[in-house]
Amino acid sequence: DRRRMLDRLKLAAIVEKSSYLWANNAIGAGGQTALHDLFAALRRIFRYVEPSAHEVLFVLMPVAPDGPRGSLGPFVDVTLPVLAQQVRDGDVLEVLPNGRLRVYHPAKVNPKTLSHRAVLYEYRQRSEYLWGGGQKNEIDKVDPAYDSLFSVPAFSDLREAIDYYKTRLARRSSCKILDEIWHDKHRVFLKAKPESRMRDSLTQYLKGTLRGDYEVRPEQVVDESHPVDIKVTWFCANRLALIEIKWMGDCRPHNGHPGTKYRDARAKKGAKQLAEYLDANQVHAPVHVTRGTLVVFDARRARIGRRSRKLDKADGFAYEHREIVYSPAYHKTRKDFEEPIRLFLEPKCR
Repeated sequence: DRRRMLDRLKLAAIVEKSSYLWANNAIGAGGQTALHDLFAALRRIFRYVEPSAHEVLFVLMPVAPDGPRGSLGPFVDVTLPVLAQQVRDGDVLEVLPNGRLRVYHPAKVNPKTLSHRAVLYEYRQRSEYLWGGGQKNEIDKVDPAYDSLFSVPAFSDLREAIDYYKTRLARRSSCKILDEIWHDKHRVFLKAKPESRMRDSLTQYLKGTLRGDYEVRPEQVVDESHPVDIKVTWFCANRLALIEIKWMGDCRPHNGHPGTKYRDARAKKGAKQLAEYLDANQVHAPVHVTRGTLVVFDARRARIGRRSRKLDKADGFAYEHREIVYSPAYHKTRKDFEEPIRLFLEPKCR
């Protein structure tokens, strides 16, 4: 992971260097200096603004003091810590000489016109462009997993880490902590109340996997009554992640009597809880960019009874590709709610 991060930084430096030549040709005198200042400003801005929360965003670095800004309409001057609260889709952020930012909310933006006396950065649906002298130049994407060359890859790193955990550790219960959730060696029934071990397993994995300056803590209170299962805090940016864990399957206590049985409704309840946690967290952490992820450990089996020991593959894997239909689908209506991740836990079949 560290090697990959270093490779990304090297590639980013190469991309930036090639952009200076373009700026010199497109803008002429002052173009390279303005572009250098723009790149530095983008890194500062994206510590506070999450690019993936927007479809379109512009950042303007004037080459001359009288750059073409009059057509952008009303504006508000802001500081970085409150920037995330002010920026909306399609906004133009102008970098002022004193380091502050001016946010415009224009009805329409013409990048070609704006870029005649300025260097303009455009973010559009995970693609990035530079404008200068009326010319457009696409910025090469050094890593398809990252939303922007200039942003802190907090949420994309987290998603990638959980996807790896899903396929390499959770699927066959390869993690020793996760292996303790099973009532039987064939992984048909769960032990009573397995959620704490699931949380501990994922927490331990994330602590040793995520990159950068971060903290992973289990059971963190976000409202007056309930703790979220895992909270990830990045110290290099204003990013927070809340992870709610639910499980589905059949649970059997040690005495052998039938235990708890959870199906889709349990996951849907988790989605509702997470949405409420995100709302509560926004009250207490208004200047942070927060994302919620629902992680569902899926141990559902078909046609099992109290005496089931080892299943055939058809019954053991009946739910392998049975996705959950969420209603409401928070991940489609809220930008702070990631698409839920379902971890299918394989049984040992005959």
